[in-house]
Amino acid sequence: MSFSERLKVLVESEFSSGRSFAMEIDVNPKTINNIINNNNSPNYSVVEKILLGIPDLSAEWLCRGNGLMWLSDTGKREQPLSAELKQPDTTESDDLNWDDLVKEVKKLRRDLDNIMPNQ
Repeated sequence: MSFSERLKVLVESEFSSGRSFAMEIDVNPKTINNIINNNNSPNYSVVEKILLGIPDLSAEWLCRGNGLMWLSDTGKREQPLSAELKQPDTTESDDLNWDDLVKEVKKLRRDLDNIMPNQ
């Protein structure tokens, strides 16, 4: 899997769009689009902004495709970066147990990383 393919996996799995990802890491959206579409190779500045903007992302995975995508034991970044991923405001008791849902998603992510570690 190439750098551009790994970047596409990151964007599609964690952000609503390439534009929201680019805005999150303070990079021009066209730059991200060009990298994902193999029109340009990333420069050091872009790679640095990605890794500083997403501290739990594995540099080894992003740059070389080795290991798991996430550094943390949870298999995913600890705090969502995008505003649309914030925990919902639940003033009434309902069937949704947010903590259990988050735990289940993290478990599924780890399972997926174990099945397909280089993807």
